[in-house]
Amino acid sequence: NTNQIIEHTPALRESFPNRVKELNHYLAQAYFLRALVHHQLCLTYAQNYGFTDNASHLGIPIVTKPLAVNATPERNTVAKVYAQIISDLNASLDLYDQSRTSTYLPSYMASKALLARVYLYKGDWAKAAEHASDVIDFVPLTARADYVSMFHIMKLPATTEIIYALNGKSISSRECYKMYWHQAANA
Repeated sequence: NTNQIIEHTPALRESFPNRVKELNHYLAQAYFLRALVHHQLCLTYAQNYGFTDNASHLGIPIVTKPLAVNATPERNTVAKVYAQIISDLNASLDLYDQSRTSTYLPSYMASKALLARVYLYKGDWAKAAEHASDVIDFVPLTARADYVSMFHIMKLPATTEIIYALNGKSISSRECYKMYWHQAANA
C-alpha cells in the first residue's frame, strides 16, 4: 500500500495543486512506513548488519513498486536494504510539514528517531548520535524524579517521551477525532 501511495502521489499533486502540502505529508508518511516495514523485516529475517564485513549477506527483498499477485521478488543484501531504508527516511524528512505532529501518526521526529535507530544497527555511531540528538533536543525526556515511577504506574508511560506509538489503544476519542478531522475538513 505504501508503494501505491508513493507511485501515485505525483499525479495527484498535478491534479490537485491546491493540496500539495497535504499530499506531501501523506507521501512522507508512506516513505516512513515503507522504511519501517523493511527495517523490521530485515531485523526478523536476516542476520544483523555486521554479520559480514560489508553487509553483503542476504537480507530481504526490497519492494519499492506495487507487486503483482504472483510476483516473487529476490532477496537483496543487507547493505542494499539499509541503503533503501535510509533513502526512504531521508525522502520523508524532505516532505514533512514539521508543524504537524501526533504520536499516533508518522512524523518528522518519528523519521529522525527511526533514522537514528537504523544508523545505530548499522554501526554508524556519528550519524546515529546526530539524529538521536535532534530528537532529544525536540522531545523532552522524563524528569529523573519521575523516571522510576513511570514503570510502576499502570498508565500510559511518559507521554512526553513518546515519539511514535503503533498502539492506538490509549488514544482518547478526542485525539482520534482530531486525527481524522483534518482529512474530513479538507475533503
